[in-house]
Amino acid sequence: MRIASQWCGATKTILGHAARGFTWPTRAIIVQRRSRWLFLLALGSGLAVAAVYSHQTLSELPFGLVDDDRTGLTRTLDLSLDAAPELALVRDLPDLDAATAAVRRGELAGALWLPPGFTGDLKRGDAARAVLLVDGRNILLSKTAQRSAETVLATIGVGVEMTVARRTGLGPEAALGRAAPIALDLDRPANPRGSYAVYLAPVLLLFNAHIFCLLFAAFLLAPPTPERPGSRVHPPLDHPVARGAALVGALVPAALLLALLLGVALPHLDLAVHGAPTPLVAFGLAFLALSLLEAAALRAVVPSPAMATQVTGVLGALSLMLSGATFTIDMFPEPLRLVAAALPLTPAAHALRENVAAAQAGPIAAADWSALAHQAALIGIVLAVGLLARAALRGLRTLSARAHHAGATR
Repeated sequence: MRIASQWCGATKTILGHAARGFTWPTRAIIVQRRSRWLFLLALGSGLAVAAVYSHQTLSELPFGLVDDDRTGLTRTLDLSLDAAPELALVRDLPDLDAATAAVRRGELAGALWLPPGFTGDLKRGDAARAVLLVDGRNILLSKTAQRSAETVLATIGVGVEMTVARRTGLGPEAALGRAAPIALDLDRPANPRGSYAVYLAPVLLLFNAHIFCLLFAAFLLAPPTPERPGSRVHPPLDHPVARGAALVGALVPAALLLALLLGVALPHLDLAVHGAPTPLVAFGLAFLALSLLEAAALRAVVPSPAMATQVTGVLGALSLMLSGATFTIDMFPEPLRLVAAALPLTPAAHALRENVAAAQAGPIAAADWSALAHQAALIGIVLAVGLLARAALRGLRTLSARAHHAGATR
């Protein structure tokens, strides 16, 4: 009877710790200033992503034109450049040096110089030379300006070649073959508008949720202290069961944050998540859970709480670069590819980007699910090793203390 009573008492104690630990993360967002600010900052950063990428694509980039040829053809080229939606033509540049200086100062995304004799060379079939300047410090601006200018020049050049060929007596078909124009019908099954927001915004939203999970878990697993001197807010996480339950409970505010980020920011960008909600929710929860466990594993293997928080923050910041958001992972050195494969943000970013960019709903790729499963196994091993090492160190300290005490009492 006594054993049953003790078992019931121990069970109630454990359930009490679990209940307090599970509910604490949600209460912490409300009553603890540090956690509340972390949640609001993560949410505000996500809304800032929606504001930054609201234009979707680059347009009206300032682009200079220096026309030293001044012919009917170059005026046509002037009008064609001005009609390009990506460019806003600037014509008040006196010479090439002024255009170069403006590009270097960052006032122009690019500039085009048409030298004297440009039209004559083109009509004679000679190599017509022009100078295209772009601001290489901003690769996105420079590539857009360069592509737009090259498209206009190629279109005008083909028209001139066909006209010159016709004047030599060639028929329409022969002239067409000499100019060899190629018309492309662009078909983008994914991201049909070519929106840069589709490419980067989903990853940045997930990154905000990922950073929140890492830092929030680091706060939860730190040694329990009051929020400030005299405060009555004491995290009830002084028991291992309570700390484990707190990681599970942290999924509630984390899921709320991710839902707000995707539910507010994506519609503002005219984007949406496609597909059945059940697998998407399951994948999102798995990503958030792994992010929390990643912080727990780092806390287990790094001895100092302060250092563990710092390492967690640094690794979280690096995860954006290593996730393939800014550069393709295939181009990484092999060691960095291995690190990228171990980070939860990598498959999650790929899955969400593919889903948002798709014109039609499609299931989450099996490779992304498999990546999360492998990461769960790896993080679980690291966490178990860290906890076992801590338990072994505590045991050694206890034995050492007992031996010291026994020696002192002799």
